Amino acid sequence: KKEGKKKKKKMSSNSFVLLVTVLALASVASAFPLNVPRSPIEFVQPKDVPAGWERVDTAAPDHLLNLTISLTNRNLDRLEALFWERTNPSSPTWRQWLSLEELTELIAPADSVIATARAWLLSAGIVDVHLTASRDFLVVRTTVAKATQLLNAEFSQWRHTATGRLHVCTLGPYSAPAPLAAHIDYIAGVWGFPTQKRVSIVTERNQLAENPNPNIKPADLLQAYNCSYTATNSGNSFSVAEFQSQFYAPTDLSDFFARYVPGAPASAATKVTSIGLNLPNSPGVEASLDIEYAMGVAPGVQMTFWSNPSFNFWSDLTSWMQQIADTPNAPWVHSVSYGDQRESQQPSSSYKDSLSAEFQKAGVRGLSIIFASGDSGAGCHLCTSLEPSFPATSPYVTSVGATRFTNGVGSEEAAVESFKSGGGFSYHFDTAPYQKDAVQTYLNTAKGLPPSTAFNAGGRATPDVSALGIGYTVVVKGKDLSIGGTSASTPTFSALITLLNDKLFNANKPALGFLNQWIYQTDAADPAAFTDITIGDNKQSCCPGFPTARGWDPVTGVGTPNFGVLAGHIGL
Repeated sequence: KKEGKKKKKKMSSNSFVLLVTVLALASVASAFPLNVPRSPIEFVQPKDVPAGWERVDTAAPDHLLNLTISLTNRNLDRLEALFWERTNPSSPTWRQWLSLEELTELIAPADSVIATARAWLLSAGIVDVHLTASRDFLVVRTTVAKATQLLNAEFSQWRHTATGRLHVCTLGPYSAPAPLAAHIDYIAGVWGFPTQKRVSIVTERNQLAENPNPNIKPADLLQAYNCSYTATNSGNSFSVAEFQSQFYAPTDLSDFFARYVPGAPASAATKVTSIGLNLPNSPGVEASLDIEYAMGVAPGVQMTFWSNPSFNFWSDLTSWMQQIADTPNAPWVHSVSYGDQRESQQPSSSYKDSLSAEFQKAGVRGLSIIFASGDSGAGCHLCTSLEPSFPATSPYVTSVGATRFTNGVGSEEAAVESFKSGGGFSYHFDTAPYQKDAVQTYLNTAKGLPPSTAFNAGGRATPDVSALGIGYTVVVKGKDLSIGGTSASTPTFSALITLLNDKLFNANKPALGFLNQWIYQTDAADPAAFTDITIGDNKQSCCPGFPTARGWDPVTGVGTPNFGVLAGHIGL
């Protein structure tokens, strides 16, 4: 019998992972000592607390946070040149789109930057990290305690005084080690307060004043915009992006199709894939409007209901774009009925630039990103300045305003009245090159403009186009509601673009992708492609707002689409 030898225990997989983690933490501690110089990210002064919120206490250390780190891309100058070339109908390379892999190869951060960012996270004990396929987002789940250490920021719990809703965030500023901070555009989920989307539920009184032929259905929109085309291509795809706990009920969608899309097969209402949370028992007006008219105007196209349901819109907007950047075969058209016209509640300049670059990257992949221009007219602020909606002001998205019929379906259209079509001039982005001539003509010739001190005449101008935005019949919880807003015009216009894509796919042609160069060039070449809107304005509150005018205007853009004419300008 041998003495002095004991059988060795096999190390469990959990113990091995723990040992590796401990060793890794020890190795990175020297890379990020406590006294390393730090630099602020996004902003250098604490943010203001919005009206209606009060601080409750310091956030619980174990409260979980979902953060998205946006890393700075390489070769943005090359992306810029490539984008304008591939989205220009006059270019020989128009619509020669990049794959996600090709785009990532061009612009992804260097491997050393990604490794350094991972090491920084590990130095705070953060191991739940996902790097997107595009290699420029790190998606992180961690605790307040670890985020506090990581970002050198204090997180608080806040309460909304009217609703009692609780929220955790910091007012900032927040920071990272200086060499790494230079490679981080912003971190979503750190700051920002929830907002509530407002949808225009139209009363009988103002509906009749707006629209002598109320109760709009998909067939009315197809008739008005000269579209008799039916989608048939199995490779076509479409998406509505939803935020702020807006969900839809499949039973409502089926009821809507049965009542108001009678020519579609029964299966058309079921062609929906959901990404993210959907609570069918809690359908919202906004989400119901979006999906019913997106699918009702373009029945038969595969729909993605893309949900990021928290009320922190800016954080969820980043999550949505990060998810698109992580999806090689993302839907071709994305309709988004959300935004904010309050400049004080909009995110930082760094956020706007970085998110806008994501829109640009989507465009060069052949995706069309289409935003509502807002329902607050010119965006009156303190009776002195006019503030348009972001993200609609990004030069890399298409912005949609709203109109009304003046004398029944198919009659002359005017700017909507019961709410005001959002539009104006960005204080952050310059006038986009594709719209300079059209915008300058408006500024030179329009009568009754607001004082020059009230808006930035050199800014990106919105909207680009418009569509009917009042009197839509929507099924919510089994009942018909009459709804209005650029939230109605946006899925309608997006659906028409989806149908144009279908024609292209059937001819083995690529998708339209980023639309705006095509929109403005087509409008200039063929006045029949868009119906010019010359009645109305977007005056709001104590601000004069902007008038409509011949040609482009900051109320209805270049006008409403004529599908039959546009189909002759898509390169078939």
